[in-house]
Amino acid sequence: MHIQQPGSRPVENRPEGRAHQQQGADPHPELERIVHTNMRKTIARRLSESKRTIPHFYLTMDCDVGALARLRTGMREADPTVRAPTVNDFVVCAAARALRRAPALNAWWSEDAIIRHREANVCLAIGTERGLFAPVLRQADSLAVGDLSTAARTLVERTKAGRLTAADYEGGTFTVSNLGMYGIREFSAIINPPQVGILAVGAVGTRVQVDAQGWRPVEALTLTLSADHRAVDGTAAARFLNEIRAMLERPESLVAAPAFR
Repeated sequence: MHIQQPGSRPVENRPEGRAHQQQGADPHPELERIVHTNMRKTIARRLSESKRTIPHFYLTMDCDVGALARLRTGMREADPTVRAPTVNDFVVCAAARALRRAPALNAWWSEDAIIRHREANVCLAIGTERGLFAPVLRQADSLAVGDLSTAARTLVERTKAGRLTAADYEGGTFTVSNLGMYGIREFSAIINPPQVGILAVGAVGTRVQVDAQGWRPVEALTLTLSADHRAVDGTAAARFLNEIRAMLERPESLVAAPAFR
């Protein structure tokens, strides 16, 4: 008699065959079984909860970052020994300041109230081999882009080294996620509750812009905002994105600390 295992050759039902199976042999050696870590279980639970319970809506906008590219080049040439802020640093800086001007996005949702925050504590979505982390860059709205860049780089290094503490995850009011470094033009991110918004940052690339003078190629960056429609109206979300675009297209204002610091 033969016993047919799914996806395997027939195994003869003889004593040595049974002994071989009892010793824990994998009947599917071509497969790899990866047991869920606590981190993966937490990610799965929170993201499933978010998509199931939050009415997401999405707005996408292209930003002309030609002036930003020229500013970064000038910063590198002015002092080659100093690391110039990345494009993502400028985006996070602009988003943090835009939260001041569009407070509907700088909020938490609860069942009995919307809780708006006076400070923009921005979570940075950081992917590692151990999973996805979102530590908090505190008072990001009060920082010049150079100071923000230094703080963000330290936070990324600590995350990848596994040196975050529980306090690093507490108090985030908004999240920025960037996949542009992988060549992703645009994507839609999942909101991290109780926050009511998350900004997805795509890759910089050449786009065609048409205006009264005709068409011209521009260096552009695509931003996609995911917002919670329970707490945020479409007009508020649109104003928020327009605030970010205005700052990225005139990035000199981000070099100094804001006046409301």
